Amino acid sequence: MEEYQHIYLGVPLDNDDRVVIKRAWLQSAIDAHLKVGGSWTGGKTVGYDVADSGDDKNATTTMDGSVCIGLDEWKGGEDELRESAMRVKHTAERAQASHIGYDSIGVGAGTGSHLNAAGWHRHFKFNAGGKVSDPKKKYGDTRIANEDFFSNLKAQTWWLTADRFRNTHLAVTKGALFPADQMISLSSNIDAKLLDKLVDELSTPMRDFDNSGKVKSRTTCTPYGSGDFVMPKAKQPNLHSAPALRRVATDGLVNVVSGLGTQKAKRSHNFFSYTQFQDWQQLDNAYATNWLARAIVDIPAEDMCREWRIIKSKDANAIRIEEDRLMLPMCVQEATTWGNLYGGGGILMLTGQDLSKPLNMNRI
Repeated sequence: MEEYQHIYLGVPLDNDDRVVIKRAWLQSAIDAHLKVGGSWTGGKTVGYDVADSGDDKNATTTMDGSVCIGLDEWKGGEDELRESAMRVKHTAERAQASHIGYDSIGVGAGTGSHLNAAGWHRHFKFNAGGKVSDPKKKYGDTRIANEDFFSNLKAQTWWLTADRFRNTHLAVTKGALFPADQMISLSSNIDAKLLDKLVDELSTPMRDFDNSGKVKSRTTCTPYGSGDFVMPKAKQPNLHSAPALRRVATDGLVNVVSGLGTQKAKRSHNFFSYTQFQDWQQLDNAYATNWLARAIVDIPAEDMCREWRIIKSKDANAIRIEEDRLMLPMCVQEATTWGNLYGGGGILMLTGQDLSKPLNMNRI
């Protein structure tokens, strides 16, 4: 039904796996600070996106800690940069914000001077195409340094923003526990039209990779930020300023190990097929000869079975001994591995059926 509405009625998909930030995550983030406990509010910051040209508009986003509390957009040409800077200053003053962050590329290069002239000196600039932040730090729970995972700061900020929205979605829908500074909330007090537009634009950027296998964003959207301040900015349609995120932290959006999850990896191979495999022989060959294909298949199964089971029973020790005798953990991991390789499968653990007779499907 969702696919029909998307194709024939133009309704956006809530869970399009191709996008960096899923629409369902954004919907869960609306008033998340009222649904999930934690210290959501904190230092207030205003993010300012300067209009480029043509139909582009100026926009600001105001954050109170991890809560987006305000959006604004207006038409202002290159000959009105000073007036626009004054408007941003007034926005920051009304919100009692501590800082203003702005995009320093192109028309925005002189924004700092205009803010100084307006009497606001607590500001910083950001170059979306610049080098990644904390280049030597490992991304999330992976073993990959940020500089090897992301192509630039644009990709990094979109990915980390997605992590926070994902955490919020899990907290709201599954009861998962995360610190508030690892989540994002979008206040419903924001103008409804601007909030809807923000959701549309944040759920637009697509996942992509450059020729070296590093993550990039396949979009006209540009994330920008500085230090612990991050702001994704979308150039189309018009709402250009998205949440200014403080103290960006992540638990990892993609389960990758040294290139896993990318289309290419520097140290892996000379050839990688982008087409779907059509038969088992091709799958076997890929698994046997390509470390990346092998890692994609093996690692999820290993992760699933590493802790095995917590048995809360007086017979726990006897159960573990019997499981070890039957090599049950190894068998489950192996079955999961082959299920991953050949397209999925199921494991049935049944009691009360005679194994010498055909499986009674009615008792499953």
